[in-house]
Amino acid sequence: NYKWKYFLQATFRADASSRFGPNNKWGYFPSISGGWTLSNEDFYNDWLGAGSSVKVRASWGLSGNNNIGDYKALTTYNAPGGVVLGNQVATAYWPNNLMDPNLSWESTSQYNAGLDVGIWNGRVNFMANLYLSRSYNLLFNQPIAAISGTPDILTNLNDSKVQNKGFDFQIDAALIQKQDFDLSFSGNINVNRNKVLDLGGASTIYVNGAERSYITHVTQEGQPVGMFWGYKVLGVATEENYQTVAPSAAQSNPMHPGDLYFEDVNGDGIVNDSDKQIIGSPYPDFTYGFAISARYKKFDLRASFNGSQGNKILDGYDYYLYNMEGSGNQYADVDQRWRSAASPGNGKVY
Repeated sequence: NYKWKYFLQATFRADASSRFGPNNKWGYFPSISGGWTLSNEDFYNDWLGAGSSVKVRASWGLSGNNNIGDYKALTTYNAPGGVVLGNQVATAYWPNNLMDPNLSWESTSQYNAGLDVGIWNGRVNFMANLYLSRSYNLLFNQPIAAISGTPDILTNLNDSKVQNKGFDFQIDAALIQKQDFDLSFSGNINVNRNKVLDLGGASTIYVNGAERSYITHVTQEGQPVGMFWGYKVLGVATEENYQTVAPSAAQSNPMHPGDLYFEDVNGDGIVNDSDKQIIGSPYPDFTYGFAISARYKKFDLRASFNGSQGNKILDGYDYYLYNMEGSGNQYADVDQRWRSAASPGNGKVY
């Protein structure tokens, strides 16, 4: 700190974790930050009014992730089992997993730049931040041939990179400050963009949904992590088009009016796995939050709100509440499902 105008801070961490392999337990994480309080300069002259403040700041740091659980770098053995040796069954143990002796830290490098502005003697403050972060050597359960005795091995994807960049803005305001009454407001908005830059030689990653065993998410280079994956629904087949739209290879009987039909991406006349595509993003366009706080004498009140805008969600309830299996309650609008050409419903429920 020099004259409350210029600030510089540097740190260096050396962390060892027993969760990693014997060859790479240590991680090294430096960081540096600096700031300039512009409003403390002689030339400032209260540009934004008496009692105002302006500060610019920047930082860079490297952090580590060891969130993989315990004993992942050790080979564990199953409960005693039997194995036939000659004419006898002997007690045996065998490994449940393969270990990577080079398993190590996943690291994230992040740059930040910010601006802090205060006006009206600090009663209203604005904070803006820009950031760019990249994560390297991602920790991943890499699929391997099951003949090895295990379907995957926890390892680092060498040269893998995932990027997050964005900005956030916050305002804090003491709107009213009286002896018996205070009123304040705070709010923030954040925009983040995620992108896989490199999977380190790994193939496209498909993940099954938690509700059913079908694939619901995909991670591939050039796209955000975990995008929704599947068939794009084009509509409900009608008497007029059910014989001309592409049938699904998964259907055990021919398409009928009232069935859903999907986009035939490659135009080969049938819908199969080759026609699956990204059908939505779980990431919002932006997130936001705000809070209002009030005090009157000895009574106080606070209300806070937050939300996201623009993201998709996978609603597992719909599987059950539209399935018409008779095993439970259904949404009221199943009454608008397609029944016949004379009773086509609303065209949205099949």
